Amino acid sequence: MSLQDCKYDITRVQKSLADVLFALGHYVDAAKYYKMCLEREPENRRLVLCHSLALVNSGNVKDGLVDLFRLDYENDNDVDVKRIIAWGYLVNCKPNDAERVYDWIVNSDRAIDSDWLNCGYAKFIQSKTAEAVRCFQRFVEQNEATGQRELLKRELANDWKILSKNGVKDYEAHLIVDIVMTK
Repeated sequence: MSLQDCKYDITRVQKSLADVLFALGHYVDAAKYYKMCLEREPENRRLVLCHSLALVNSGNVKDGLVDLFRLDYENDNDVDVKRIIAWGYLVNCKPNDAERVYDWIVNSDRAIDSDWLNCGYAKFIQSKTAEAVRCFQRFVEQNEATGQRELLKRELANDWKILSKNGVKDYEAHLIVDIVMTK
C-alpha cells in the first residue's frame, strides 16, 4: 500500500497541521499553512482570523492586520476581529491604540477573561496603574478556581516578550502582581 492509496483531504490535513504548529508557538510555519488553506477557502472566517493571528504573533503585524481591518470595516461589532487587532497593537508597541480597542471590548457584553488581562497590559504599559490593577483584578476574579497569584505571574511570564518590548521592567511586573493580590 502506498501513500497514494490512502484517502485524505489535503485541506483538512493542512488545517490540522496549521493548528498544531500554532499551538506549539511556531507562528511563521502556522501562517504558511493557514495561507495555503486560504487559497482554497478565501472566505473562511476562521482561517482568516487564525492566519492573521499567526502573522501577528510571528511579529509580522502589518500583514497580520490587513485582513482584520477589512473584516472590521465590514462588521464593526465583531469582537473576535477587534480582539486580534488590539493584540496586534500591543505586539506592535501601540498601547494607546490597543487600550482604545480593549476598552470597547471590555465594555461590551462579550468580553472574556483574557480581554481583561490584555486591557490591563495596555494600561500598565502606559503607567495607568490604578486602571491596570482593576483590569488585572477582574481577570483573576474570573479565574477563582486556580491560584490567582500564580495565574497572573504565569500570564505575565507567557507575555513577557511583548511586555518588555513595550518597556515594562521585570521589577514592575513583580510589583503589579503584589498590588493586584493585596487589594
